[in-house]
Amino acid sequence: MKKNLKIRDIAQMCNVSSATVSRVINNSENVAPETKEMVLKAIEKTGFQPNKIAKALRTKKNEIIGLIVNTIENPYTALFVSLLEEKLKLIGKNIVLMDIKNDLNSIQKSFTMLSNLNIDRYIIQIPYITPMMEELFSHIKNNIVLFNAYSQISDYRIVSVDNFAIGKMAAEYIRHKKLPYVMLFGGNIENGLTESYFRFRGFIDNFNIKKEKEFKNSNYFDIDFDYQKTYTKIQTILKDNHPKPLVFFCFSDLIAIAAVNCLYDNHLKINEDYFVLGVDGIYISSISRPYKITTIKHPFLRMAEQTVKLVLEDNPEKLVYYFEPELVLGDTL
Repeated sequence: MKKNLKIRDIAQMCNVSSATVSRVINNSENVAPETKEMVLKAIEKTGFQPNKIAKALRTKKNEIIGLIVNTIENPYTALFVSLLEEKLKLIGKNIVLMDIKNDLNSIQKSFTMLSNLNIDRYIIQIPYITPMMEELFSHIKNNIVLFNAYSQISDYRIVSVDNFAIGKMAAEYIRHKKLPYVMLFGGNIENGLTESYFRFRGFIDNFNIKKEKEFKNSNYFDIDFDYQKTYTKIQTILKDNHPKPLVFFCFSDLIAIAAVNCLYDNHLKINEDYFVLGVDGIYISSISRPYKITTIKHPFLRMAEQTVKLVLEDNPEKLVYYFEPELVLGDTL
């Protein structure tokens, strides 16, 4: 039997109209019993499966969720998308994914494309909501869940790890280890709305930093969560005569691995002169060699489950959910 059968193929086999086959698939009462039986036998014989996504896009039944992400190349995002897809499929839902590839200016195009597909429920995973986005989403924000994103307007639905708690946990653990010298690597902290800002804030407020501006200028590096930028920056830092022992607090596991690799390639002692702390708790942090990354883990599964629940609810009791992180010890701190 040929692959990729369509409704019209089943209709031709049974000598009925495509509309009749569609009514059988949708269990409509307006089909004669003998015709219904004939069509069902043809469907069973051929193994035909209706295109649920196409049907949902036509009928606006909320079977499709629009998902806009900052970049699917990030292992954190890839894990989140995989968990979301798994949870949605369990309840008969699907996703249409739009990757803006780290270009916030392209989100309007992505959102418009999804809207044109009759999608009216969205999960958005980007660094923060700009004023342009506020205007773009204003008529539909009750149907949007922001994942690890922030907005100056308080009535969005949000699911996020507690990023302030991540910074606080890092500060308290590094202080517990009696390590006074720390450098931080993350993303933009200037607009006060990013996950990097809240991690930085949580760290600063709990590490007894007396001169915040000076510390930010000399010890915080916006490397845009990029592996190569992190490696290059640490290579430069190693040429200077910084006091040791020195901790590199990296705001993702990916850039923590960049830090470890740079130190290893320079034949430096990890967990003696240099220490590395990551954030995320993604799988590669636990299998990284020769050092397993010490990291602050997100409860991915619970966050994905809550995101799915929140995007489908019409009148949720609660709009914002922050999840507590967990310190996972490895070999690097």
